[in-house]
Amino acid sequence: MSDGLIQHSRRTPTDIVPIPTGGLRKWLKGRGARLSRWVEATDFQARPGTLCLVPGGDGAVKTVLAGVSGEDDPFAIAQL
Repeated sequence: MSDGLIQHSRRTPTDIVPIPTGGLRKWLKGRGARLSRWVEATDFQARPGTLCLVPGGDGAVKTVLAGVSGEDDPFAIAQL
């Protein structure tokens, strides 16, 4: 297979995590106080169509939390 259309990158990929409405507390459990404080400070509540950009230690976006209406929606994060 030709990889002519594939762009190779040395950058670390950004994680995208879909979180269903009402599932944020469960998802945050055990993930650390720093992340919980960040999510609270940004007022992210995992409402459908909302995003929370979580920085890594270097200040660059490490993770994108995406609020979705349900786990079975194949287009839930299509806007990304």
